[in-house]
Amino acid sequence: MDHAGIATQAKVDQKLSNMGINPRSLTREEWLKYAWEWKEEYALNIHRQWATLGLSLAYSKERFTLDEGLSKAVRKVFVDLYNKGLIYQGE
Repeated sequence: MDHAGIATQAKVDQKLSNMGINPRSLTREEWLKYAWEWKEEYALNIHRQWATLGLSLAYSKERFTLDEGLSKAVRKVFVDLYNKGLIYQGE
């Protein structure tokens, strides 16, 4: 389940703004705390929706985009692709 993408960032930022907190005033670690709270709050809703759809899933194997192992794997892939010249930073 990928629930820490741009849409989630927008929701977390909106929640922070509603709380009177400028999301850009937080450190990465502070912002991530709120992202994890959002995940805990909404993952159960997602599970319920899946059950309603009749999905049978191994929730014990669920990964959150910000899980350390998954984040590390994604960073490795991006670095490998960059080193091969397949992605780059530019205009």
